[in-house]
Amino acid sequence: MSTHTEIAAALLAQLHVLKGEGTFVTVTDEVKDISQFPTPQQPVLMQYEMDASNDLSETPVKRSTEFWLIIGAQTTKNKGVSGAQRLNPLCDRVEALFPSDPDGPWNTLDGLVLACRVKHVRKDFGDHTTEVQRQHLASIQLEILSLVS
Repeated sequence: MSTHTEIAAALLAQLHVLKGEGTFVTVTDEVKDISQFPTPQQPVLMQYEMDASNDLSETPVKRSTEFWLIIGAQTTKNKGVSGAQRLNPLCDRVEALFPSDPDGPWNTLDGLVLACRVKHVRKDFGDHTTEVQRQHLASIQLEILSLVS
């Protein structure tokens, strides 16, 4: 059995593994607008906890907890980097850490949970803006399965 606090802390610890590997400069559980992170602190990866539900039809009871990972980075128009070129490698690193193959193996947050896996990825490449500064965003939904009792 694992608590919400333990799961959130274990997930954040695993996300910090991505920091400094040429991907994320900032990893945090404080969600802020991307523009509040100066350029040297980007790209940023933010952890956001959402809903949890219990499957009472099974014993032991299984809990499904939803987290969203928000990826943000800004580029300038004249540097010639598209939103896809900026975001896709970052999303790939997260998806590699939390594989969603139905047959596993899954990330278990070092044995704390049954599975932590990517459920959905949304991207806004920001290429449609006429602004000089472009904001690229991705939201990755994680599903974490754990035992309640």
